[in-house]
Amino acid sequence: MEVFDLGIAWNRQEDSEFIADLNDYALKKGLRPYIMHAYNFYGSLKGFTEGYISFRYFFDRTSDDVPAFKGLADFLKRKKIIFINHADRVKRSHDKSLMHTDFIGHNIPYLSQEKIIPLNLKNRPAWFKVFYCLGEVIPSWWNPVTHMYDILTPAEIDKFKLSDLLPLMKQIAYSVRLDFFTSEIVLNEKHSFYVVDYVNDQPDMRKKSKFDKGVPDEVVEKIVEDIVLFVKQRTMWKPKRWPIEFLMQK
Repeated sequence: MEVFDLGIAWNRQEDSEFIADLNDYALKKGLRPYIMHAYNFYGSLKGFTEGYISFRYFFDRTSDDVPAFKGLADFLKRKKIIFINHADRVKRSHDKSLMHTDFIGHNIPYLSQEKIIPLNLKNRPAWFKVFYCLGEVIPSWWNPVTHMYDILTPAEIDKFKLSDLLPLMKQIAYSVRLDFFTSEIVLNEKHSFYVVDYVNDQPDMRKKSKFDKGVPDEVVEKIVEDIVLFVKQRTMWKPKRWPIEFLMQK
């Protein structure tokens, strides 16, 4: 059997650069990635079924609108593969009613029936798209009207007293048990944080340098590095961070 360090499944054209970056950086760091797409899906599935190939880790970037990929994660669950975003927890995170109840149980603030008006911070709405990736919290400015991102710098976090974003996002991660996702968090005029969009396990990873509404390049590059270095650390048996999915198996 041929075992690859990181299997990556994808099917959306807008993911092409992100997947290419993951593949290239994995190779640069001495890992063996395996990319699954529509062109090699059935051959790959045959290889898994007959025991010719397997993965140590699996990262699913497929959407539900392509029938061929439906059930892939469920099939791989039966193998000895560690998921980055386990399929069962992804399904759970899509249940907004369940997430609402779960967040309340973990004392995470919620969007109430009233309209949330973000605090104005130097002509910016205090509205943030926050990335969580394998223990790392990466917050960004996000404009709910223009849908444009900007880097949120450590200096700005300190200046505007936004440091509570970090433990709040880790609290969300603990609740949803996902390894990679985004949440939208707003600071209102009373200086209280509210989570207004619970969990997006498939954030658009197109770069701002090429798409006006894309993610800041530095954020995309950081996430690529985090995923690859996490897998490399685990492969070499010197992990600094474990995926939530793996920790829950212990």
